[in-house]
Amino acid sequence: QDANIAGWTKQVFDLRPYASKTIRVRFRFDSVDDQFNDFAGWYIDDVVFSGLSDLPQPPTADFSATPTLGAAPLQVTFADQSVDSPTAWAWDFDGDGVTDSTSQNPVHTFAQPGTYTVRLTATNELGSSDEVKTDFVFAAPGAHDWTDDMESGLAGWTASGLWHQVTSPADCGVPAHGGLTQWYYGLDGNCTYATGDKTTGTLTSPELLLSATPSVLHFFHQFETETFDGAFDQCIVEVDDGGGWTELESWTSADANIESWEEELISLADYAGKTVRIRFRFDSVDGLFNAFRGWNVDDVTVTNVLAP
Repeated sequence: QDANIAGWTKQVFDLRPYASKTIRVRFRFDSVDDQFNDFAGWYIDDVVFSGLSDLPQPPTADFSATPTLGAAPLQVTFADQSVDSPTAWAWDFDGDGVTDSTSQNPVHTFAQPGTYTVRLTATNELGSSDEVKTDFVFAAPGAHDWTDDMESGLAGWTASGLWHQVTSPADCGVPAHGGLTQWYYGLDGNCTYATGDKTTGTLTSPELLLSATPSVLHFFHQFETETFDGAFDQCIVEVDDGGGWTELESWTSADANIESWEEELISLADYAGKTVRIRFRFDSVDGLFNAFRGWNVDDVTVTNVLAP
């Protein structure tokens, strides 16, 4: 019964009665019947909403999980942290492109050891997005003892200063504790650490992921250094969990020399569940009275290690 609008006409509608509400607006055409329908129809253009806040958007996917490392089988609880109100979730826990769960906050068990990439696709009626966390979960093999008998090359150790591997019989008169090879801090030529100046160096292990069960550092060593009532010619064992090096044990010129292989056991209980490195650090402190053999280390073991 209304007259046709032959040209573009601006229409304004007051939406203030819906303030603070989330709404949708639709344009609905209904011919009512199938007669007299040979007319141009309805054209709409340039729709503008003013004064809006928090306009609905497709979700931005995100998530967290705990724990993300441990021994397999590893049970992990995932928490959806997506924004913009997703209504559906698709989780791929092993990066194979197959959806493993559609729960918002699933619990998944990683039965086999390995490193896993996890993808979450979050969806609402306006669209979807993905969040991929690469190498996010590490399910380690069962705890084991990490042992290096020094017979297989460097095995991940890094050395500085005078630290180097020696093989019997070229070992300054100290046969290895086991096998043929050991680490030695000193000079092969004269079997001392007398370089003419202060000398210092470190022997650092690869990274070791410790299990929740307290670990123990176990090794054999012997040393011959200056004997003097002072902290010279230091043999120091240290640990680093990412926060800097901490001394575990040390021997100095004030201590008696250990002239044959001696076993040492040092607790790593304070570092349970952490990734650590172990290092043996020698420091002569000065360049005087260094005509002694130095430090020998062999057969290092760390118990209750998850990786490597």
